[in-house]
Parts: sequence; C-alpha cells; structure tokens
Amino acid sequence: MAGVLKDFFDRSLEFKEKISLKHGVAFASAGSNGEGCPESIENLIRSFNMVNIKKGVISTGIPSDEELNACRELGGDLAKTVTWPT
Repeated sequence: MAGVLKDFFDRSLEFKEKISLKHGVAFASAGSNGEGCPESIENLIRSFNMVNIKKGVISTGIPSDEELNACRELGGDLAKTVTWPT
C-alpha cells in the first residue's frame, strides 16, 4: 500500500467514531502485481468499523477495459449505498 494512503488512515484515527459504519470499497492501481493491496485497504476499512460493501478491484499497469468497468461497477455499487440527508 502506498505510504500516502497509510499516512491518511493513521492521521484519521481521531475521526474513527465519525466514520464508523460508513460504507467503503477498496481499489488499487499498481505498476507491478499489486498483490495484497485491496486486502490491506479492506483491513483498514474494517479496523475503522466501516462497512466494506464489495470485494476490491486491482489493476496492474495500464488498466484494461475489463478493469475499468470493474472499477465503475464498484463505484456505482458504493454510490447506491449512500443515504443522502433530506
């Protein structure tokens, strides 16, 4: 996982209660195989007591059409879980 993302989660600890039960998903874009990237992010999502709505997506190198479509579907599925204030 990128150090910047890990740093973001580390600095977010003070907001843990505010994001508890929020929905999240993991995706990763890696130059090499990226093995374990989505799983690491999903572990962080769970550690913040967030709801991981779907298995993450990984893209290696230049994203293929299949990977781009999987990311679009993942984002769409996440958007469907959002409850907007009235």
